[in-house]
Amino acid sequence: MNKLISVLIVATTTLLIQLITILPWWSFVIPACILGVMLPFRKWKMPSFAAGFIAGCLVWVGTTLFFNNYYAGKIMDKVALIIGLPQILLIVIIGIIGGIITGLAVYTGESIRSQIFYKTNL
Repeated sequence: MNKLISVLIVATTTLLIQLITILPWWSFVIPACILGVMLPFRKWKMPSFAAGFIAGCLVWVGTTLFFNNYYAGKIMDKVALIIGLPQILLIVIIGIIGGIITGLAVYTGESIRSQIFYKTNL
């Protein structure tokens, strides 16, 4: 249950930040890193990178499909044509890249947290 909660928290935060259109595309990394500092992944026995990867992948695939539907597939068709990949493979690659970036951000936050607690316990 705690694993699901951690994935949902990271996914919700990533989705909310991604929906703010005035921010740059990478702005979701900052709250993901802060969540890595704040959430007790070790207590929940959930690898922080895995939680971030799953949440980031789901959010990026979801928003890609949303905008693909919103713009009637015109942008994704053109991008897939330029890159030379099928559209579904392009969506999978976008999800993997978003998952890796989110996973690394959450892992970085957890590493910062463990370094802070390690240094204070000396």
